[in-house]
Amino acid sequence: MKPLAIPAGEYKGRNYDYILPLRPYAKGKRRDAIAESLTKYDVLTDGVRYFPNVLPVNELHSYANHLNSSQILCYNFFGKLLAINEYSERNIKITPEMKNWLERYLSTIPKLSDNAICVFEAVVNPKEGTSFDFIVYDCNTEIRFEIKFTEYGFGKTKKDSNSKSGITHHQKYTDIYPPCLNKSTVVQNTVTEDDFFCNYQLFRNVITGNRPGAYREIYNVFMYPSWNTKCAAEFENFTENYVVDKSRILNLEWDKVVPQEMKGFLDKYYL
Repeated sequence: MKPLAIPAGEYKGRNYDYILPLRPYAKGKRRDAIAESLTKYDVLTDGVRYFPNVLPVNELHSYANHLNSSQILCYNFFGKLLAINEYSERNIKITPEMKNWLERYLSTIPKLSDNAICVFEAVVNPKEGTSFDFIVYDCNTEIRFEIKFTEYGFGKTKKDSNSKSGITHHQKYTDIYPPCLNKSTVVQNTVTEDDFFCNYQLFRNVITGNRPGAYREIYNVFMYPSWNTKCAAEFENFTENYVVDKSRILNLEWDKVVPQEMKGFLDKYYL
């Protein structure tokens, strides 16, 4: 983020201009402090403000007060296209601007209806637990976005580490993921456990199926800047070695998909 006229926030003992300062907070209350800071300093871009109805406080990332957070970039960008405001709810009806953007930059995906719904930080399978940064769906089609900005690649894990549910990732791999892999028509279903964990976030996002009772065609879109070569290399390796239906797994570079009418969104705030 470019320097802003706000007090610098602290990270690991150092102050940074692009980090919002937090008031002192008790254990377990960091997200409340982040929400207050986002609201107090009103620094979200191009008139986009933080509303907990749209992005619940308990869904904020631990470092969402860092304005180069991929979650906040996602909220800024799609929030602008959706014109979110104090009357917006958790499920946001698609706008013409959002629909036009999808049709322009994801033209190979079937067009969504005018009644499509948009959601930030969406979990489609609570038992499995994968959270998508942003999704858009109607009765027939669902588009799931994974947003990256400064992160050093996509998420990996180890088979002996615990997930948020307290279950080891090895146990989740044994109990939950094989049926998902076997049902998937998008990726190879004969991958090793080590391969799965080395590409953990990519596999999880891609093999997570429909919600119970839904039968939508699912598309996964991974967004990162052109200069994030680590994310690009991992995405290319994943699609080359594991993906069998490349029409369902797409990538977009931030630099190339910000509409001109957004008046220099990336140049103004992020580059």
